[in-house]
Amino acid sequence: MSTKSVAVRAGFLFLLSFFFPVFAWGQKKDLEIHFINIGHGDSFLIKTPEGKNIMIDAGLFFMSYKLKGYLKAQGVKTIDLLVITHPDPDHYGGAKSVIKNFKVKEFADPGIPTSSAWYRSLLRLVK
Repeated sequence: MSTKSVAVRAGFLFLLSFFFPVFAWGQKKDLEIHFINIGHGDSFLIKTPEGKNIMIDAGLFFMSYKLKGYLKAQGVKTIDLLVITHPDPDHYGGAKSVIKNFKVKEFADPGIPTSSAWYRSLLRLVK
């Protein structure tokens, strides 16, 4: 993982902390951040005290079965926000599987142009 991608992820998680405070007064749940082991690639699941699920990246396509299994084991049925940090296959490959197997309410990506037919088909699926 490059230093730039680590910095991007760290900055993104820092920004999320402003929108989803860890110390939610009167809440019984804590903020949870899951670093999902899906082999080569990255994926994170953030479960907010308000019951929202935010997923950042989705690993490689051929590892999407691990991601799907993990999310189901966590009782996830809905992804409130799916974020793809950049259009590299080890970050967006499993996103189609997530969209097809879970209700995804919102999708965000950085809008970086790519020549990847797979990524463009992902964006068409999102629309």
